[in-house]
Amino acid sequence: GITATPEQCNILVSSFFDAKIGEGNLGTVGINDSDTLMLISYEDASVLEKQAENSEKLIEDCGNFEMELDGTVISGSVESVEASTEAPATQAYRTVITRASGGEGSTVQVSGLSGTLNLSVTLFDPEDTDAAVAEAEEAINAVYAELEAK
Repeated sequence: GITATPEQCNILVSSFFDAKIGEGNLGTVGINDSDTLMLISYEDASVLEKQAENSEKLIEDCGNFEMELDGTVISGSVESVEASTEAPATQAYRTVITRASGGEGSTVQVSGLSGTLNLSVTLFDPEDTDAAVAEAEEAINAVYAELEAK
């Protein structure tokens, strides 16, 4: 399996595939050819609260990390980025991965959190982080407004 260094960064490997996602109602929409908006709703708000705590811990503990699988090592960094949505709480971070071949890949993820609802936009390899955050904020706000209107 994949091992992460520091060890507490194993959350990077497991967070997206967290078994708790299976306990929620999940919907995913493509924003364009590569970027996505994911909506996850849980019956219990504590699940989302724990995920929010894990995301904050990720930023604290895994600013720089390495992952190894079958002798292939990739390195990466995670940093918090400024974002604001109409949701009661917003989290955002940028992850940069340096592949074993030397190339880089990055993602910007912005999440709007409200009670039992997580609206999350992930943009892959954006050229401009600020523009990517603005695009994610706009998408989250549009969906959040529609949900609030119901």
